[in-house]
Amino acid sequence: MSERRAGRPARSPRHWDWAFTCRRLAAGWAVAVFVLAVVPVSWVFGVAPVDVWTLLGALGHYFEFALLTGLVAVGWRDAIGRRRALAVGAAVSAVYGVVIEIVQLPLPYRHFDVRDMATDWAGVATAALLVSVASRAAAAR
Repeated sequence: MSERRAGRPARSPRHWDWAFTCRRLAAGWAVAVFVLAVVPVSWVFGVAPVDVWTLLGALGHYFEFALLTGLVAVGWRDAIGRRRALAVGAAVSAVYGVVIEIVQLPLPYRHFDVRDMATDWAGVATAALLVSVASRAAAAR
């Protein structure tokens, strides 16, 4: 493998490409989040939905979007830079949360909820902060 990709020397076959893995995981996770957001709740959890906002639902939104933000930021940091990747990860995840809520508008078994978006954004912000701190700590070593 003496080829060069994108101006970089080829890596040995044993080198694990974390960026590639994170990008693929982010894409898969985004699909999983979308599917969970548009199917009836009873299909996912086996129970009829309740019309109240629950802590469990909020934690689900929070961690779904925190993970998506982290995967995008880590997956793209080598390709476009740490700061830009973090901004892209946060922006993509925040907009994706809004898009999902808009997609839920016409669905009779789902509903648009501003609290869900706020919880999504809290997860995005937390992940962005954690990735930023971890990246700076790693860069300082």
